[in-house]
Amino acid sequence: MEFYDLVPVGTEMSSLVPEKLVNCGYLDITEDDFPEMKLCWDGKNINILLVTETTYDWLVEKLTPQIFEIQFNVDKNQESVIRERLNQMIRNYNMEFQSKYGHADKLNLFYLDSKSERLLKEQNYIQTSRWLLMSISGILIFIGIMNFANTRISDIMLRQWECKILERVGMTKKQEYRMFVTEGLFYWLLLCGLLMSFGNLGIGIMQWYMKMQISYFAFRYPVKEMIALMVFLLLFSIIFPGIIYKKLKKKRK
Repeated sequence: MEFYDLVPVGTEMSSLVPEKLVNCGYLDITEDDFPEMKLCWDGKNINILLVTETTYDWLVEKLTPQIFEIQFNVDKNQESVIRERLNQMIRNYNMEFQSKYGHADKLNLFYLDSKSERLLKEQNYIQTSRWLLMSISGILIFIGIMNFANTRISDIMLRQWECKILERVGMTKKQEYRMFVTEGLFYWLLLCGLLMSFGNLGIGIMQWYMKMQISYFAFRYPVKEMIALMVFLLLFSIIFPGIIYKKLKKKRK
């Protein structure tokens, strides 16, 4: 394997003498028994070369060492001050590196990548995507509720003959009403089970996909939205069948 020192893009490489290493093998980080490694947060399609300390010391004497990533979190109130100080430090180090190797302004040794700045630049895209996904989710929820309402109305209407038979054998109207409300509660429990199982599975898959596609993606589990949706479904499942039943009873009279 041949290694060249850091040079600006477009440099004629034929005049440079590379340093050579012998590749002794490779490790598959996807294996189950592979130890956990902290990789860079935006590190897709990066090949990692592992060398001994002796080889590293030898390479440092011949090539310019470069730190690929240092990641840390800062307090939001101090972020602007810390970012300015880091930018000043980076400018000084880059100017020193450029003057030492004669690269002028063509090659920087250090960069600062701020997630908050990247999120700010992508704010319009994020906001548009958020509204689009919320609209799609709202439409799907509305369609689901309408289908549920249509199913319940059709079920109650088709069971009018059953209600007449039950009344003849002694069931009161209050008991019929409780029967439909209890069925609505059963449907709510079934919906909650599907929501917490398949719904959470879908959220997990979406989180994984978005994280693979967008490096700055930050996931927040919709706890409040889930609770609000389940409460709404509870009220809808219990109250709606009772209202429909009462209206159909009035028409039947």
